[in-house]
Amino acid sequence: MEVPRRVVQRPLAQACFSLQPPRPCEVYRAEWKLCRSARHFLHHYYVHGEWPACEQWWRDLASCREWEERRSAEAQQACRGVDITEA
Repeated sequence: MEVPRRVVQRPLAQACFSLQPPRPCEVYRAEWKLCRSARHFLHHYYVHGEWPACEQWWRDLASCREWEERRSAEAQQACRGVDITEA
């Protein structure tokens, strides 16, 4: 016998708009810093034959900081991975 799952409904405002980024900005900074490290550069080049592209981590960090500082809707969509032209 299966146990029915309860569906938790959030208010519409909470579901559509969050006051915090999906992850703390320090996580994006740590990922960008790791991507730029010499060890990661050499490992990525050895495995994939090309240098790693760290620009996405930098853009995510910039969007996260803008979201925290200005509550920008564009930065919020960028952090969530939503294309602004589609939204």
